[in-house]
Amino acid sequence: MYKKIALSGAHNTGKTTLLNALKNHLKTYNYISEVVRSEFKTILNKEPSRGEIMERMLKDKKFADEMENKFLQRQIEEERKAGEKFISDRSIYDILAYKTYYTGLGDIKEQQSFYQKAIQHCNYDLIIIVPPFKRATLRQLMIHNLIMAFIVDNNQNFYTLQSKGILDRFNEITALLFNH
Repeated sequence: MYKKIALSGAHNTGKTTLLNALKNHLKTYNYISEVVRSEFKTILNKEPSRGEIMERMLKDKKFADEMENKFLQRQIEEERKAGEKFISDRSIYDILAYKTYYTGLGDIKEQQSFYQKAIQHCNYDLIIIVPPFKRATLRQLMIHNLIMAFIVDNNQNFYTLQSKGILDRFNEITALLFNH
């Protein structure tokens, strides 16, 4: 049985929608909402748009680096609080991918320290990859590929959803979890 599960993938792939649907059907899990949205809401004192977040991160690497560090800390805290059985909207690998996308490799020693700290906390039983939809943007594809690179490089157990629609993806996840 999978106990620690993360829905992982680029933005706008339906992870939050899937997580919310799973909450109604799999009551035995604790659920972790996406930490990025709540952190930005706290910092900006308003509900930011996805575009607003991304543009600020792209324009200001120092800001992006600080934010990704906060996101990592918060994700680690939320996973620790959730206990031994959870489903998370995003994984630590997502944070690593976005940090790489927004800040590049920068200071290699500093980045290695960040990555090593992050990888120590990646103890998922399963990562469910939620791939971009057919009309994906270049940014989505790049982030998806970075996530996959981190997951594969760290020998993480994963399953990539094959279905294209949200309802079909939901059914695929529930079948996967019930049949395991």
